Amino acid sequence: GYLAAKGNHDADGFDDVEQLWSGPEGYAAMLSDTVPAGASCEGKYGEAMACEYGGVTIVLSAVGVDQAGESANRDHYAFIDDALRKSASRWKICAWHMTMANMQVSYKGDSVGWGAY
Repeated sequence: GYLAAKGNHDADGFDDVEQLWSGPEGYAAMLSDTVPAGASCEGKYGEAMACEYGGVTIVLSAVGVDQAGESANRDHYAFIDDALRKSASRWKICAWHMTMANMQVSYKGDSVGWGAY
């Protein structure tokens, strides 16, 4: 199995596909079947999801995908912070698709906001 975070090319409406992510045949529905056996996950798949697997906490977020910037992503920041605080795992991994320009070797823009870091 595997896990995936929602990216901007997965969002509803990308390439004029209305329910690309959220529809009954969208990516979230398809990917929910790929969670590794033995993983314990909670939250909204690939958007605000925390999993415990093999002693590791994995937090997936769609921070910056639907809207860019600090004020638009406060709910994502709160979810990430809460998931990390609740975990007793020694190893914690956070994954999201969008970027911050100062952390890239080429220009990609500031979508996430520094609150996620």
